[in-house]
Parts: sequence; structure tokens; C-alpha cells
Amino acid sequence: MATITPRENREGQVIGYQAKVRRVGHKPVSKTFEKKKDAERWAKSVETDMDRRVFLDHSQADSTTLGALLRRYREEVTRTKRGAVQEAGHLIVVEDDEICLRRLSALSPQDIASYRNRMLACDYAPVTVVRRINLIATAIANGRREWGIHQPTNPAEAKLTARPKGADRKRERVEVIRQLDAELGIEVEVCVNRHGIRALTQT
Repeated sequence: MATITPRENREGQVIGYQAKVRRVGHKPVSKTFEKKKDAERWAKSVETDMDRRVFLDHSQADSTTLGALLRRYREEVTRTKRGAVQEAGHLIVVEDDEICLRRLSALSPQDIASYRNRMLACDYAPVTVVRRINLIATAIANGRREWGIHQPTNPAEAKLTARPKGADRKRERVEVIRQLDAELGIEVEVCVNRHGIRALTQT
């Protein structure tokens, strides 16, 4: 059954509502909302999914940042690989970026695209940017498969490739931008001029 409990601040003012669902065969799950109707709607949706046996607990994705996931992946998975040192180096660079402050449940394709743009603006080679985005996708997939960190989709999942070193890097960057935007469903117009790469429009 579901219960909705008001959450109060120190002054006794209601600042939100916590919905909690308990069902036999499932761990109790809860989530807090600003509005009571949103809490009721969420609880009803969870109960329906539990009844249909399709419920996935997203609470870990709500409480885990991308940075925490990447660190765990680096410490538990990367260290067992043959190319551990190189992969760990890439992951450490990603962990220093602001994208790692995002909670997994809130991470979007637009966040991935913004990360890509920051890396390209820092003059990282497109092949390096592609590898790091693919590592993010791999870590998220591992979290879903091995650690029960469920997300509806993997926002970094895209089939990305980059040409070998020696190609025209500026135009290769545009190619990577267009490729990722197409894979992630983002519409963006990109141009190349003597100042580099810039996005003209984004929807």
C-alpha cells in the first residue's frame, strides 16, 4: 500500500510530501515531491508497475551522481582490464568535469552533448572525446546490469566513431558533433570558420 506523508521544516511549515510504497515481494520505495498530487501520481504509477511485474527501482539513480558511478567503475571494473592504466586516465579526466555533478536520473543527451562541446573546445582530439563518451555509456550500462542502478535509457549510448589521426581535425570535430547529435536526437546546425567550431541553432 502507499502512504503520503507531509514533510515539514523546523518552523512546522509543510515543504513537501513523501510517497512511500510497500508491497510484498518488493523493497519499500519512497520519493519526495513538492506537491501532494505529484506524490499521489507517482505512488499510483509504482503500484501499477509492481502489479504488472515491470517495476524497476530508480532510487539509486536518483541518489547517485555520474561522478560516483565512474569512480566505482574505475575502481571495480577498469582495474581488472588489460588497458587499465589508459582507461583509468580517461575516466579521471571525465570525473573532473562538471557533468559528473549530475545525478544519473537527471542526466540527459543534452548534458552529453554539452560535455562533448567542452572537450572539443579544450582541443582534445575527436577520437579521444568519442572514447570518453563511450566510456560513460559503458559505465552506465554496467551500473544498470551489475549494480541495479536502473535508468529508463542510457543518455550516453550512441554508436560513435572517429577517423584516424592525421585527418582534418577541425572538420572531424564537426563530423563527431553531427554524429552524436543525430544519435541522441538533438538537432543542431554547426559551422566551421577561421575561429573554429560553433553551434548556430539548437532545438
